Amino acid sequence: MVNLLPYPDDIAFLKTAHSIYRHYGKHTQALALAIRLNDLELIQEDFDATEDESIKKQMAFMIGRQQIWLNNEDETLSECLNNTHLASHFQYLAKELNILEPKKPEDIYKTHLEHSRSGASNVDSAKQNLASTFVNAFVNVGFGNDKLMLGKEDPSPWVFRNKDLGL
Repeated sequence: MVNLLPYPDDIAFLKTAHSIYRHYGKHTQALALAIRLNDLELIQEDFDATEDESIKKQMAFMIGRQQIWLNNEDETLSECLNNTHLASHFQYLAKELNILEPKKPEDIYKTHLEHSRSGASNVDSAKQNLASTFVNAFVNVGFGNDKLMLGKEDPSPWVFRNKDLGL
């Protein structure tokens, strides 16, 4: 409802919700509201309010994502605050979730599960190729590897399957 309130009321509601979150020990939710209020003192207070290392790391990633610069003596928290090893953390998360294997658009669309009529032809249109290229790019963007453009098992590259303007 805060988005629908006029100026002075929205700030009052956010501050009230922030104090409620702090009262009940919901530090990450309180930090999200402090970031939304754009109050650096409140952000620092919320960040210092907990001693739990995992919650502090989560809060440091939240603060770093918003590009708010806080000073901290702890080296690991400073790295999280400054997004120093963000790519390596992303790779670690992908490894833990077992999603490092690049996917083809057919894997994402799950076309093998569709029941198709026997008379239907499987003709690639320019729009389908463009959609497949975007799907491939967005799904495999963080891994630096994909099966569509750099596929080893397919002798003809994806780009050269198209003709004329489709290329």
